[in-house]
Amino acid sequence: MEKEIISKVDYRTIIFIGIIGVISFSLRMYFFPFEVPLVMDSLLYFWYANDLSISGTFPNTYDLPNNLWPTIVSVFFTISDSNNYLDYMNTQRAVASAFSILTIIPMYYLSRRFFEKSISILATVFIAFAPRLILNSFLGITESLFVFLITTTLWLFLSSNKKFVILSFAIAALFSLVRYEGVLIIIPMTIMYFIRFRKDSKIIKKYIFALLIFTLVLLPMSIVKMETMGYDGIFSHVNAGIIVTTEQNFLNEDPDERKFFPGLAIVSIIKNLTWAMVPTFIVFMPLGIFYLFKKRDYKKNSLILFIVVLVIPELYAFGRGIQDFRYMLDLFPIFTIISLLMIDRITRNLKRRNLILMIIIISLILVSISVLQYKDNSEYQHEVYNIAIETNNVFDTINSHYPEEAFRRVTSIEQHGEFPLLFGEVAQTKFLPYDNSQNIEEFIEKNRVNGLKHLVIDDNPTRPEFIKNILENEEKFSYLQKIYDSKEKNYEYDYRIFQIDYDKFDRITP
Repeated sequence: MEKEIISKVDYRTIIFIGIIGVISFSLRMYFFPFEVPLVMDSLLYFWYANDLSISGTFPNTYDLPNNLWPTIVSVFFTISDSNNYLDYMNTQRAVASAFSILTIIPMYYLSRRFFEKSISILATVFIAFAPRLILNSFLGITESLFVFLITTTLWLFLSSNKKFVILSFAIAALFSLVRYEGVLIIIPMTIMYFIRFRKDSKIIKKYIFALLIFTLVLLPMSIVKMETMGYDGIFSHVNAGIIVTTEQNFLNEDPDERKFFPGLAIVSIIKNLTWAMVPTFIVFMPLGIFYLFKKRDYKKNSLILFIVVLVIPELYAFGRGIQDFRYMLDLFPIFTIISLLMIDRITRNLKRRNLILMIIIISLILVSISVLQYKDNSEYQHEVYNIAIETNNVFDTINSHYPEEAFRRVTSIEQHGEFPLLFGEVAQTKFLPYDNSQNIEEFIEKNRVNGLKHLVIDDNPTRPEFIKNILENEEKFSYLQKIYDSKEKNYEYDYRIFQIDYDKFDRITP
């Protein structure tokens, strides 16, 4: 079966997929944020990859349960020749973008399990131009590789060739090493394996062999994490999740001590699943779901089981109040297949089917461009980054101003004047939380012993009211001396730094 499918990929199909890949690459390069650094989770992966590429040994100073992604990135850092940390960060983004584009290959073959060539080519367009996947690839984090591996796992697992099915267990293990919750994928794979091959007299032996391959792929990196971090990063975290959802929720009679809320999880998953369909799937998926449950076979049943299991980590995250849309991205390959079920059914007997498919392709590309332009905030991020560089040496302790403070965690590299260097060699700014302070005087009084000498005041609407009050009425706070104002430098982002005069502060406050 595999040889038949591969042989049917003619030059015309290769050219079509190649054109889709080139256009997708060009679109990413147009919106690629070359001048914006990596921050937050992206920065953690960056430092891990950086330290690994410099030292040649796995770092033991990071609480990072899944380190396959930064390990891959470190290989590219090793062969890089630059003294600019932004070049390394853009390399990390480029690797993520490459995996995002390469996903069109397993996506095509996965679609061929269900559809003929023209529909399968359309599948690559759904993935190549999904604006959420494109934007996520610019973050340089795990999801691009995660989506690539889940697509490849599904493609191989749904094969009629049993060797490919066995190989899918190895890819599933890599999937688990990228994000620990991926290990749950072994559940639908096991169920469907025994359903599909129940008439095989050697089914137990073959399954044990597949499970052994899965384990052998997991084992080396798990040992590394045990030695460097003290936990395997997969089963340790899955077990911790089970404890949170049972002992700290269902078995905990004190509502104030609970950390998981089923009601919040269910409401959030419905809201986010609906939002995930916008803009590329919303037109096609609702009716596609109907066809998914109609005339089911082992392929459709596999998709349904995979959806159920892949949603579990999302329920867990949403139930803990972690409203991160990235948890939904691994469902996009399955969303694509479901959408195509509807498109295939509606267009199957139309005379101008190819024309309609071409219109859908062009529409998907135009929608993607429109969303990317709307979502593009690289200019704002570049401003925040430039301001952080300009004020890099003003303070080493400051009030929290998340998420903009994340850029200052990057610019601390500027103080050293050279790169590469290890994370431990970089001085870090200390950010002080507000801790339910009722007013600015209370916050200052609490933190003067922590070395607080300056305040950052900006126009982020999420700031406490007493911070917004300073922004609007700075002249009323005589003990605050303004030493930096971004508006004076024609920035759109309103960012001010005040130095605290403690002599005046002590005279004014009781």
